[in-house]
Amino acid sequence: MDDNQNPMIKSASEIGYLAGKLSPNNQSYVLNTINALLFSQYVNKNREDKKEIKK
Repeated sequence: MDDNQNPMIKSASEIGYLAGKLSPNNQSYVLNTINALLFSQYVNKNREDKKEIKK
């Protein structure tokens, strides 16, 4: 991780490494939760972009 990055923000490889330490059921739960969060951020970003275009 770069020194410029927030230490609370993990890279994909760090998340994968940490998830690998979990049981298979917990891996699935955690990774699905992360996917849901990323999807919601994507949707919110698209909404914001559409609002900017309308202005």
